[in-house]
Amino acid sequence: MRIIKLIGLIIISCMIQSCMKHDKKTSSLFFSYDNFFWRDTIKIYAHYSECGEWGGHEEFIKIFLNDKVLYANYKKYKINCKDCSKDGDLNQKIQLDTIVEITEKRKESLNTYFHQFIDSKFSSVFPGNAGDYFSIVKSDSTLVLIVYGNNQNNVNNYNDLVMEIIK
Repeated sequence: MRIIKLIGLIIISCMIQSCMKHDKKTSSLFFSYDNFFWRDTIKIYAHYSECGEWGGHEEFIKIFLNDKVLYANYKKYKINCKDCSKDGDLNQKIQLDTIVEITEKRKESLNTYFHQFIDSKFSSVFPGNAGDYFSIVKSDSTLVLIVYGNNQNNVNNYNDLVMEIIK
């Protein structure tokens, strides 16, 4: 009986140590140059709805590999909702365009955002014809995630990611 308890404790201890070694929410294994190929990119896209059904400004984060180093190119556009054409076209102008190296801290932030995004996907509800649109797409189309709606958490999560990327 004591041997069974001892074996049980050893198994539980090994399981706990295994879980502690590889916490999926903080792991940045995906963001390794080994997982990116030539011309391989991940695009994180945000399209806001400050102009109602006409949409709003757009933002992009493009993750790419250059000489075995990962980079993020962040672009933010600005619009004036009053300048909307009769066709609903918004004249977007570049507000910010910057490229930064993806550090370990940025990898953790990206990984956290990916997990938040997937969690949000499970609870998203189609809101109608006006809402914020977020997507994560890999250039070879093996990863395509889209969230659409009025969930403020999606906006907050994206803004938190942007702040970590550009600082």
